[in-house]
Amino acid sequence: MNTASLVVLVSLLIIVGGLALAIVVAFRANAAYQRWWEARMLWQNIANNSRILARQVLASTQDAIATGKGGTVDDVLAWQREVTLRVIAFA
Repeated sequence: MNTASLVVLVSLLIIVGGLALAIVVAFRANAAYQRWWEARMLWQNIANNSRILARQVLASTQDAIATGKGGTVDDVLAWQREVTLRVIAFA
């Protein structure tokens, strides 16, 4: 085997190895992006549901104040504040 064919063989091995490495890295990056996207969607769902819950708490306390249920106005507002802050802390 002469030097020229040895150089061609080594170059070919490097090219094939680099191509295989590029494919593996691309698949791993794609999998990581898929996991990130799924986590982002789940977190968005948690945030949206927390906003809905906070709106429901606000609506129910306003209804409780208007109908006189749930104790005094200060008690209802204190409960509203406590629950809203807990929802904010969760999300």
